[in-house]
Amino acid sequence: MTIEEREDLVPMSLPALSLVKLLLSEAAKTPADLPPQTYVTVERTSDGILVYFSDLMGQLSDEPLSGIVEAYEPDEMTGPCDGALVVRRAFVTGGFGPMLYDLAMEAAGNRGLTMDRDTLTGEAFRVWEYYKDRRSDVEAIPLTDCVKGPKLDVYQMEYEEGESPIDFRYVKRDPAFTNALRSAGKLIEA
Repeated sequence: MTIEEREDLVPMSLPALSLVKLLLSEAAKTPADLPPQTYVTVERTSDGILVYFSDLMGQLSDEPLSGIVEAYEPDEMTGPCDGALVVRRAFVTGGFGPMLYDLAMEAAGNRGLTMDRDTLTGEAFRVWEYYKDRRSDVEAIPLTDCVKGPKLDVYQMEYEEGESPIDFRYVKRDPAFTNALRSAGKLIEA
């Protein structure tokens, strides 16, 4: 099954909150902060991964929390991107943005994550900038074969060639959140 076939996972009524606000201004929450009866599903599809809040059966939850991070295989628009999965959509409620994003990185393993080259916003760019410059537990690995495209030029102007957050894939080697959720019985792996 592909991610597109799972569009049922993201009801249009869910409020899409700014991921950058969640990552930069709210205190990061941990698995211990999850409400009772709220689980996190990490679903591997044929073309990527989905990380979302769910019920015990792995069905998308929107009460009391809603959120999803989608990362796809690279395609002709992005170029190979050294095999990194490309984040195309991310939104989360309740201050859990950093946790879901980190879980997506952990699920991507050594492939890592990189940003979408087609729909990147200034806010999303700042999220990646935060990972590159301020997260010592996240490794920023230079990309050698990702398409940048003219839309991305505006985000690279203040950087030397090869130093923009766009020029990296991001790998989190310590699966701390995955292990904590698994130990708490709150992780569903599909």
